[in-house]
Formats: sequence, C-alpha cells, structure tokens
Amino acid sequence: MTIKDIAKLSGVGVATVSRGLNHHPDVSEDTRRKVLAVVEEQGFQPNTNAKHLKQQTSASVAVIVKGTMNMLFADLVERCQQLLQDAGRDAAVYYLDEDANEVAYALQLCRERKPLGILFLGGDLEFFQAEFGGISVPCVLLTNSARELDFPNLSSLTTDDEEAARQVVRFLADRGHRHIGLLGGNWSCTQISYRRVRGCQKALDELGFRLYATDGTAREIERLGTSVEIVGKLGRDNRVFQLLEDGKIDYVILTGSTEPEYIRDFIRLNHRCVQLGIPCLTSLDTAGALADILESRYNQGNTELVDICHLRQHREKLPFTKMQTCGNDYIFLENFDGRITCPESLCVTFCHRHYGVGADGIILMERSETADVKMRMFNSDGSEGKMAGNALRCLGKYLYDNGFSTKGTVTVETGSGLRSVTLYTTNGKVTSASVDMGKAALDASGLKFPIAEPQVVDYPVRVAGRPYRITCVDMGNPHCVVFCERVDDVDIDFIGPRFEHAPYFPERTNTEFVRVVNPSTIKMRVWERGSGETMACGTGACAAVVAAVANGLCEKGRDITVRVKGGELIVHYTDESVTLTGDAKLVYTGEIEY
Repeated sequence: MTIKDIAKLSGVGVATVSRGLNHHPDVSEDTRRKVLAVVEEQGFQPNTNAKHLKQQTSASVAVIVKGTMNMLFADLVERCQQLLQDAGRDAAVYYLDEDANEVAYALQLCRERKPLGILFLGGDLEFFQAEFGGISVPCVLLTNSARELDFPNLSSLTTDDEEAARQVVRFLADRGHRHIGLLGGNWSCTQISYRRVRGCQKALDELGFRLYATDGTAREIERLGTSVEIVGKLGRDNRVFQLLEDGKIDYVILTGSTEPEYIRDFIRLNHRCVQLGIPCLTSLDTAGALADILESRYNQGNTELVDICHLRQHREKLPFTKMQTCGNDYIFLENFDGRITCPESLCVTFCHRHYGVGADGIILMERSETADVKMRMFNSDGSEGKMAGNALRCLGKYLYDNGFSTKGTVTVETGSGLRSVTLYTTNGKVTSASVDMGKAALDASGLKFPIAEPQVVDYPVRVAGRPYRITCVDMGNPHCVVFCERVDDVDIDFIGPRFEHAPYFPERTNTEFVRVVNPSTIKMRVWERGSGETMACGTGACAAVVAAVANGLCEKGRDITVRVKGGELIVHYTDESVTLTGDAKLVYTGEIEY
C-alpha cells in the first residue's frame, strides 16, 4: 500500500493526501477526515518521505502556490489535482511564503524535478520580468496578467482588476452612496492591489468624491493627479476609525495582501465595521455580491426567507411570457395559485439583459375580487411599482389571447386603483389597446414635494449642481418632467440616477426629458426609477403631455403623439382622465429555472 493507493481510494490527489497528513490549513476538514479514514481502514503507516511527498516524476505538473495563508487557492488546488489526475498526470504542489521569489523557486524545480509544466497561483511580475527567461516548460500564471511580458511559454488568466474596481465604485455611487473608504495594499505597479486601487481611484475622481488613503497609497494617487486626504496606517493612527465613527464612510473596500501585519489590521478594522454595521469588502467577488444586493434594493419586504433544513432538491421551472410595446418589455408570470411568494427576489436575475430573460420589469397576474385580474408590477431592481400603462395594455392582450377573457374591455386591479383596458383585435388577436389611466394630479403635497406652492409647475431646482425647471405629475406613480431643446443630447446615464435619488423626491421619481415638437407632437426620453433608461414608459408619456399642457405648450382635449425611443404612443388628456393608446405585442413564451 502506497500513498498513491491512499489517494486513489480517497478520490483526491497525492499532494492532497500529503497535506492532509500534515494538517495543512488549505485542506478542508471533510477531505482530511476522508483521507484519515482511508489511512486507518487500510492500516497505512506513512514514512517521513511519504508524509512530505512532493511528486518528482517527469509526468508531474508543478503547482506553485504563493502565500501559505492564502485560503483563496484551496479549491483551485484540489480542482487542478483532480483534473490532472483524470488526465493521467500528478500534481506536485509547493507552498511559498508571501514574499518568496516564485520564479527562482520554479527555476530550481526545473533543474531538479523537470516538471512537464508549471501553474503559478499568484505571482510578482517583477520576478517574472527578471528571471522567467530561464524557464522553457509551458507555464500559466493566475491572478496576474502576463500580457506585457511577451514570453512565448507563459500564459495568464486574470480579471481586469482596474475596470472591475472602477465599476464597483461607480455602481455604489449611482445608487446614492457618497462616502466610500478605500484601503490599499502593495502599491508596486506590478501588483493586483495597485490596479484595484487605481480603478477605485479613477471612479472616485470621475465622480468628484473625497478620497481617503494611507500615506503610501496617497502619494501614488496624488502622482496620478487626484487630490486625497491622508490617514495613517491602522496600526499607528486611529484616523480611519474616527472616520467610521463620524459616519464619513459607508463602505470599505480592502485591496491589500495576505501579509501578517495587514491581516492583523484587517481583523481589527473588520471587527469595528461589523459593530457599526458598515460593509467591509475583502474581494471584488464580495463587492460584486454587494452590488447585486444593492441592485435589488434589499429590504425586509423583498427578501425571501429560506428554510435551510428543507431546501429544494432541484431548481423549479417557471413558465413565462415576454411582451413588449414600443420596446418597453415585461416578463409576465401567472400567479393565480400564489406559488410565487417573493417576486422581488426574481427580478434582478430574470430581468438581466445578459444573464436572464431580459426585461424592464416583471408583471405578476393574480386573482382579484374587484376586477378581472390583479396586476402587480416590479421594476428590474425588485422594487414594486403601483402603475405601468404599457404593461396594462400588454396584460389586456395576454388575458384575451390566452382565453382568460372574451370581452372587448377588461378591468385590472392595480396599486393605484381599478383601470379599464379597451382591446382592439385583428384575426382574433389583440394588436393594440387603450387604457383609461384615471385623473392626473399636479398636487405638490400628493407628490410629497416639500414646497409651499400647491403645484410643481415650471419650478426651479438644482440637481448635480446644475439648474433645472421641472414639472411634477402624479399618474399613480411620481413623474418629474424636464423640458429641453434636444433630448438626444441629454446624458441620461449621468443625470437620470441623480434626479431619481434627488432629495426633492423621498420615494424616488421617474424622470422624463421632453421636447415639444409642435402642439400635437412631443419627443421624450425617460429614466424610470428602479429600471434606468427604457425604450418607452406609458405613465411617463401621459405625464409628459400633462406637463406640456400645464406649461401652455400643448392643448388639452386632443390626441398628442409621444415619440419615444421604441416607437409612438397616443395620449388624450382631459379634466376627467388620461387615455393611453398603443400597440401590444408578444415576444415569446418559455420556461426559466429558479
């Protein structure tokens, strides 16, 4: 019985057996117990060489792990061993200290062990630049980029750390966060932490945020032309902790290394962040998870409680129908049996344009005691809206085309009251519809706009440091209309979220940027709260017409064409109601796992 036999019986690599026998910290407790159980069952007595085995055959691939305390590589090591074992190869795993020269060690391995290839888990580009030329076997470097080194036998696999960090900070800023702390690690330009801090610095600089950094990090940031306020290192200065206590920092993104001194500082900082309820992110993956949470507007009402003692054995399939009008698309889900208990939790993944079905929101169809159907509308971020004019027309088509109603008019219960949808059919299918949207309101108190005037019409405000004149309309959901000369010139990705989260709107707002082309035609772009810019917005089109009439730019009581990015809508505004007319189209039906 040899250590190779033990590895085969345990279902792990030889090096994993060796590390398990030596109680190496990167081997999981379950794996260690499995290995020791096989050892005991077989009566195996490892000798010193076996216990400290590092494969030396020419059929082995060397795996050099930089950082004995780095737990991030544990799963990678075991997976690599399994893949190599499946290919008939063994993995020789070597662990180096954080400050060791991994390239010099690899050169020694090539001379003494002659590996088939080398996988570097972590590495310092300065060492590669200086000494890698002496290595001839194929090599792969993980977590750092070898693109600029130009060695034909060196490949690399990594992420764009700089851009990823930049996007994380921009995402936090777009959601209204204005205090973000940043603690950096090694600032050598060849280090990962340098690129992460640089990405964060770029985003903060673009947004005009105040940046705090330790002295060494601050010098490098100032060298890039960005102003920064210096705070001392954690072990010597309590300024960072004072910033936390004073509420100056909402999130901390740590980009440092696994050096013992840094880890001690991190533990101390993380402990205080936990006490104060401040998220302390230790990797871009964690930051990405936080971004998902923020995108879903996490709160007690939209978070599903899961019984971990009775988890599902497999994913379930959910039938859906995707519909659109003027490019404003929704995922329609039947929930007449109440099986969907937390639709908010589905929104971010289902509505994602790349990782899900892709839509501006989700429409839940439920039973109603007062109408033909009840409609619940959820934005792509999981927040629930009370009204969606375009979705109402699509809902009317869904009910008629699928046999739920044979009438030419259907009634719908919404969060803003009952609404009536008139259907127009061709060859037995609905092609367009009109919705009675109810009365429009310009009442400032109803909109919770904090001014003394009874209406918010052509009212001066400042958003993102710029002056605007706005008109606010309540269409069952809040709208802020801004008239401008050219809607195509509006930087809506910049100004849209700033209007949405402006302090004038405690419940956030939808924002329409409008140009009146003539008394019967207007052009509009819209930023919807919870969804961003959309191709069209039914309630937004209605609000734009009401605002145009209130400002004397259009006439009440006539059909007005609203041109949006995805097509045209017709709005008819009177003292009694607002009617919205447009097409309604089926995109496709399908099933999605959740």
